[in-house]
Amino acid sequence: MGSSGDKVTKIVTETANEVIDQTQNTINELTNDIPQKERSHIAETMFQISSTPFAAWAFTSGLVISPMFKSASLRPASAVASGSGSGSLIGFFSKKPISPYPNNASVLLFGTMTALGGFMVYDNDPENGSGVITAWSSLYVIMNTRRAIFSWKLWPKALVLCAIGNSAAYGSRFFGFI
Repeated sequence: MGSSGDKVTKIVTETANEVIDQTQNTINELTNDIPQKERSHIAETMFQISSTPFAAWAFTSGLVISPMFKSASLRPASAVASGSGSGSLIGFFSKKPISPYPNNASVLLFGTMTALGGFMVYDNDPENGSGVITAWSSLYVIMNTRRAIFSWKLWPKALVLCAIGNSAAYGSRFFGFI
């Protein structure tokens, strides 16, 4: 009885191996017929940028040093000395100048989250890190573009352009465009 059991096991094993080989050959034939998508030079560059955390960390560094560029006084000295805005009804309705630079809370929030996304990319999780960087860079663009465009300062414009670049590079990887 042992020899007939061995024969059955041998026949089942051979049949299973033949089925596996045929299935593997069929899969190989089907996948060879699918054309492979070639990336353009721009797409390849964006893929390489989104594979490293350095673009995100460059944006974070730019945000961290932006408080150094803020001016000490946003209002002219003559307006402060004349008392406009302190106790008078006219000063209450006067428009205060808006700083084109991000405030310290924005620097802390956006800098931390972008650095965290960069660390995720560094820690071999580029898809999720790209999603975090894309989300926070896009939010930075939404919140700060108007102030940056309508000012004469160059640094806020550079920060917005860097955030747009991060959103494009990391977003294309996260959403599967490249």
